[in-house]
Amino acid sequence: MMDLVISLLFSLLDFLKGAFIFSIPVFFVTFFGVFLFRFFSKKYSLSWIKASFLSTYITVLLLVFFLYLFPFISALLEINYGVVPEQYGTSAAEWIFLGAYTLLRLVLVAIVLALFVLLLEFAGLFVFEALRKRFPTFSYPASAFVGVFFSTAIASAVILWFPWILSGLIYLMYFA
Repeated sequence: MMDLVISLLFSLLDFLKGAFIFSIPVFFVTFFGVFLFRFFSKKYSLSWIKASFLSTYITVLLLVFFLYLFPFISALLEINYGVVPEQYGTSAAEWIFLGAYTLLRLVLVAIVLALFVLLLEFAGLFVFEALRKRFPTFSYPASAFVGVFFSTAIASAVILWFPWILSGLIYLMYFA
C-alpha cells in the first residue's frame, strides 16, 4: 500500500513539474494577450468578453501561423532541389490559390483553438481574481503566473486523460 502512495505522490510531483515547465512560455504569451486585451478595451470600447476573445484569437492566430510555417521555412532553407522542370513546376495561380486556401484554413483553425483556449482562460482568470481578492498584497505577475499555472495544469491533465486531443490538434492544423 505504501508503494502505491509513494508512486502516486511522485507521479503528482512529476505532473506538477511538467505543468510548471509548460506554464513558463504560456506566461510570456499571456502578457502579449493582456497587452492586446487592454488595447482593444480602451481603443474600441469593447466589452470584456469581446476584447478577451479578440486578443485570444489574435494571439492564437499568430501562434498557429508560426507553428504551421516554421517546418516549411526550415525545410526550404535546408533542401536544395535544384531547378524543377517546367512541366512539374507550380504556376503563379496555383501558388496564389494554395496561399489563399492555407490562409483561410489557418484563420478557421485559429477560431476553433481560440474557443478552447478561452475556456482555459476563464479558469486561470478565476484563480487570478481569487488570489487578488484574498491576498491584496500579492503582486500582479505572481497572481498571473499562478492563474497560468492552474490553466496549464488543467490543459495538461486533459491531454493526459485524452491523448488523442494532441494528435487531433496537429491533424486539424496541418491536414484538415
